[in-house]
Amino acid sequence: MTLTAEELTLRQGRIGASMVGAIVGVNPFAGPIDAWLQLTGRAVKEQTDDGKLRTDWGGQMEGMLASWYEHETGLELAPCTTLIHPRHDWAIATPDRTANAPLLVECKHVGERVAWHWMDGPPDYVAAQCVWQMLVTRALGMDVSRVDVVADVGGAPPEIFPVQYDADLENNMFEAVERFWTDHVVADVPPAVDGSASYQAWLRRQFPNSSGTMREAPEADQWATQYAEASEAIKAANDAKELAANNLRFAIGEDDGVRGPWGQATNRTSARGTRSLRVKLNGDTRVRRVGRATVEDIAI
Repeated sequence: MTLTAEELTLRQGRIGASMVGAIVGVNPFAGPIDAWLQLTGRAVKEQTDDGKLRTDWGGQMEGMLASWYEHETGLELAPCTTLIHPRHDWAIATPDRTANAPLLVECKHVGERVAWHWMDGPPDYVAAQCVWQMLVTRALGMDVSRVDVVADVGGAPPEIFPVQYDADLENNMFEAVERFWTDHVVADVPPAVDGSASYQAWLRRQFPNSSGTMREAPEADQWATQYAEASEAIKAANDAKELAANNLRFAIGEDDGVRGPWGQATNRTSARGTRSLRVKLNGDTRVRRVGRATVEDIAI
């Protein structure tokens, strides 16, 4: 949604629906540190020309998806301004559209680069956004029972994905987000250290230079040991990987590849004249969502 200057000002220092996924740990593109930096005014604002083009195009696509939804459902939609929770003014939401029915509509133009997140429907961070939108609108007295996410995924025709209201999930999420607001934003304390690139970038900005002083730090023992052990494990794994890779290259020789009951390994020549080793085992059931949190994993 394209926001007005007034809405952008209103959103400063408040938790909106698009930020909730990062706070509760289900957004693969941002984490708690990103939300904290933005809410406390510490975020480094970078907007590339390419990023602006994508944002502008997303805004154009929102209108087209909303029109398509109206045509498909017969419902009438209207843009929605930023809404503020009546009892917690730090909680806001800006649904893309309201409808002449007990529902909201969220429009998503999903590019090919992130389409895999939608293999099973709206990903967790979109579901979290919808839950927060219903939380705020219902608190304002709007009889909302679901959010219809209308999305064109990776260039495919649009689809409608309903996200139903769930009181238990809403309560669980609100408690987690309220705790983040109190413990980190109001208290001005950064969230717990995690392994994200965002946290590393903030630490580099926070401590750009060393002082030349060494001090005793017993609390660092655990992390120093873990770092050293992990580094050794990575080295051992890389050595084992390269040994296996060279044995496969030797087995393949000048052929395109080899195969067997275990699967196949290829080492084909690309258009650039280089060879690239690929291995695929039969029965490999790995999917990209393995290990990702879900909104049901949010702890009170």
